[in-house]
Amino acid sequence: MNSPQKNIVSVSQLNRSAKQLLQTHLGMVWVRGEISGLSRPASGHWYFTIKDQNAQISCAMFKGRNALLKTAPSNGDQVLIRGNISLYEPRGNYQLIAEHIEAEGEGRLRQAFEALKQQLHAEGLFDAEHKQALPNYPRHIAIVSSSTGAAVHDMCSVLKRRWPLCKISLFPCAVQGEHAPAQICHALSLINTHWNRGENKNVPIQAIIVGRGGGSLEDLQAFNEESVARAVFNSHLPVISAVGHEVDFCICDFVADQRAPTPSVAAELLCADQHELSQTLDHFDNVLNSAMRTNIVRHTNALTQLNHRMRHPQENISFFKQRFIQTAQQLKQLMQSQLNHSSHTLTSHTHRLMRHTPSTSTGTTEVNELFTRLSHAIKSTLSDNQLSLQSNTGLLNTVSPLATLQRGYAIAADSGGHIISSVEHTQLDNDIQLTVSDGSLTAKITSITPKHVYSDSS
Repeated sequence: MNSPQKNIVSVSQLNRSAKQLLQTHLGMVWVRGEISGLSRPASGHWYFTIKDQNAQISCAMFKGRNALLKTAPSNGDQVLIRGNISLYEPRGNYQLIAEHIEAEGEGRLRQAFEALKQQLHAEGLFDAEHKQALPNYPRHIAIVSSSTGAAVHDMCSVLKRRWPLCKISLFPCAVQGEHAPAQICHALSLINTHWNRGENKNVPIQAIIVGRGGGSLEDLQAFNEESVARAVFNSHLPVISAVGHEVDFCICDFVADQRAPTPSVAAELLCADQHELSQTLDHFDNVLNSAMRTNIVRHTNALTQLNHRMRHPQENISFFKQRFIQTAQQLKQLMQSQLNHSSHTLTSHTHRLMRHTPSTSTGTTEVNELFTRLSHAIKSTLSDNQLSLQSNTGLLNTVSPLATLQRGYAIAADSGGHIISSVEHTQLDNDIQLTVSDGSLTAKITSITPKHVYSDSS
């Protein structure tokens, strides 16, 4: 009998199949446990074991991922690890490839952080319309932080170097631990309600920096508390949040009027650099001096020109007085000349009028003579016209056809009123109209006898 066929695989194939099975069915997981056997070789990768009371598993975290952690873990730390289950084929070791490591308490803190962030965002505490503008050149700044932390020394150093005219008031408080939120809120309340009164009213606080250095999520938890967020939001003075390092974010950052990635940057944002301002003032001083010199030269030239054109007031008075006298004399002469001319014209017209007035004897004689001459002229003209009329009347009678008709002649016309001057203008049986001296006659053509025309023969 033949034995059944065996499915034989190599060790490598078996490990590869096991690796694929783990990665496919488990994939990304979160694991809680205690770190032990942590090794950090020169390659930069981390190798360690995570365990609980009953089991353990080998872990690896490569250089590119562990560099992203803010705080490196240590042996004995209780942590949460996010990673992929895999298998190291050369040895057949089952292991967890870690992507992220955080302290076990950070998970709960991060969930609380996200919940509070969403709540305050929904209430509008993050809205831009509530943000206050920072003062340009503050004379008094309050710092709410730990008096022993490096952050305070960094901020004071930057402020004194950049803007030594600014007064700095430190309101010390705890920046981590269970008492930190209450102390931070008390400092903010003190600044807003009491510090700008009394002896400080001449130099009131104009802005507040709330901050501390970097740390883990638990270290920064005070600045993720709701009480601190509302105290920052309710401040009537602008607040800069400068908590942790550039990669750290807290609720206070979103509520504050301005976020700074580090405490030192907060000091730089709030105060101008005295050296840059000095250079700017020097530039404006040069520009202003240049403009003033240009204006002085321009106005000096204009003043010189006006000075040349301007005469002494006494000279102007004398000049206008002389012109007034001359003008008055010219006006007097012109008026006298006009008066003389008008008087002469009036006299001339008066004499002419007197000569032609009918009431004067000379005028009456002239009128009578003219009337007599006019009567003779009219009579002579009438006599000449009567003679001419009689002559023209006789001549008219001589050539008038009526005179011819009175001698027994008649004028023949056809029915259309056309004069018949030739036998060719009519025909037999045509009616014709004969006009005589005392009326007209109607006749009919019964015969036509042409007149014979004789011509001389040679």
